[in-house]
Amino acid sequence: MAKARKVAKRRNGGRGFKIPLAVVAGFIPGVGWAAEAVQAGNWTGAMERLSLAYTGIRPSPFTITAGYLGKGLYPVLFGFLAHSLAARFGVNRMIGKIGLPIEI
Repeated sequence: MAKARKVAKRRNGGRGFKIPLAVVAGFIPGVGWAAEAVQAGNWTGAMERLSLAYTGIRPSPFTITAGYLGKGLYPVLFGFLAHSLAARFGVNRMIGKIGLPIEI
């Protein structure tokens, strides 16, 4: 009689949606800087601050300034770098074994 073959167990889909925490944390400084203008009632200033923080472009008199990128774009890029390094070193796998619904 022939041996029965073992069939690999299939996983249905992924393990759910995970939030890359380091990337989300990178958005906090730029959004917080714009929120200060919103609390003062200056919505136009808030949009200008968001534009400055993430693109470096001031829309009113059109100028390009790299000085404000440290409040928005650079922290986000650092978050992507931290997330990719954590994935490479297996930190996300260790967190997944614990059962937390986040990724670094």
